[in-house]
Amino acid sequence: MQNKIFVYFACFHDNEVIPTIKDAYKTATLPQNVVFGIDFQFMDKQIKDDFVDWVERNPQYNIRYKLTEYKVGNFWELIGLAKGRKRAYELREDEPFALLIDGHSKFGWHWDTKLIHRYIKAESITEKPILHGYAGYYVLGPNQERLWHRDEYMRQIRYQYYVNYREDDPDQMRAKFKWHDRLPTFVITRENPDTDDLIPNVKFSGNFSFTRYDICKHLPDWVLFEDEEIPWSINLFDAGYSFVFPSFKEPILAHLYMGTAEPYPARESRDNIEFYLDDLESFLRTKDENINKFLDDPANKSKIEKYEKYARVKILNGTTEEYYVPKTFR
Repeated sequence: MQNKIFVYFACFHDNEVIPTIKDAYKTATLPQNVVFGIDFQFMDKQIKDDFVDWVERNPQYNIRYKLTEYKVGNFWELIGLAKGRKRAYELREDEPFALLIDGHSKFGWHWDTKLIHRYIKAESITEKPILHGYAGYYVLGPNQERLWHRDEYMRQIRYQYYVNYREDDPDQMRAKFKWHDRLPTFVITRENPDTDDLIPNVKFSGNFSFTRYDICKHLPDWVLFEDEEIPWSINLFDAGYSFVFPSFKEPILAHLYMGTAEPYPARESRDNIEFYLDDLESFLRTKDENINKFLDDPANKSKIEKYEKYARVKILNGTTEEYYVPKTFR
């Protein structure tokens, strides 16, 4: 029991969910200690039926799931990555460790014992640690087979660096993350810090985090998609968590990024729920307004400034120190 890992995520019409589950068990050192918790969101009942049937036919996998069906009358009540992740986390029982991923993930060999070993080490050097980083890259082959990214270093957990927005920046041209005009830009394609140590991370990542704690209670309910990580970073840092980057030199966890087009286009592997909206523009405006309300709320000013000082990044004030790696965990 002491080494059980609760792996959780929310998903919507994603062809990679079952391969992700299979891969986690295949590559784990102790697969009997792996438990999945999934908020399975759907509009297509056949997709739901196929998943439920597969789970029932494969009892060798320890899977807990909640079925979340979107209908015309409940859309705004249920929608959002935050609410989905929280529903998935509610399936956790007494597992001492929790690993948050996305439903389209690929695992490296012995990922489970390697993460536990690093986490216990993190507990010896800082309080309330969260191991995290941006998941590395995998791609789909011509027949949708899962392949590691061709660049070996991009298979590793990525350090996220804050940068100033520039259209001609090679790192930003290759993989730019800018979700909102008022949120800072970050990149993941630059080489990781050259160390085998645990080092302070500059921001939280939602597609790979490993901890003992319920981090979802600090995730704002208003989060829809692609807008959660910086507000979540602010809330977690304010709550006393330590951001710890585990400098693995080998693949541990990778993600199928939507922009990946070769050899098989990742976009064809899953739906975006936005595609089902009659008024996409209104949805996107709501995302922007949610961020603005968070940033402009006087109750958030102090914790935003505290995080700005730690990360040396401009959100409300100041300047961004590009490619900054904090010297301490707090």
